[in-house]
Amino acid sequence: MTPEVLREAQELFNSGLGKAEVAKRMELKPDTLLKAIQSGRLTESKKKQTRSAQKAIGAG
Repeated sequence: MTPEVLREAQELFNSGLGKAEVAKRMELKPDTLLKAIQSGRLTESKKKQTRSAQKAIGAG
């Protein structure tokens, strides 16, 4: 994964999205994200996304 892809994926995780949704939005395989998380290149957010956050990013 390029630094730009990692940055975008991290921003989506930070907004509260899970692996499946980030993978879908970025057209990546979920396993690719999992490997990046396991290697420390990405950190999956543990927070649940609020409705207002979903609307702000177009998911609601």
